[in-house]
Amino acid sequence: FGAPLADTHVVVTIGDGPRALRFATDTDPQGEYTLTGVQPGDGHAQVAGEDFEPNTAAVQVQAGAVAKCDLVVRRRAKGGRIAGTIT
Repeated sequence: FGAPLADTHVVVTIGDGPRALRFATDTDPQGEYTLTGVQPGDGHAQVAGEDFEPNTAAVQVQAGAVAKCDLVVRRRAKGGRIAGTIT
């Protein structure tokens, strides 16, 4: 596992389709996040942004309880350069 990611956007979606509810926040300097007022139900969490490979984790939110949902993400490879000499 890598180092915690600060200031990373996390989106949690509860439900599916047009009635799905989305909650979002950013991680703190320790890579931790907290969302409050989340509707109970089954859903998934993901890290949003072009810098990361797509990854989701299932989460089940129950009324009055704290649902733990850790994510391990991989940074997307950055575009590189090719240089050379043609003779």
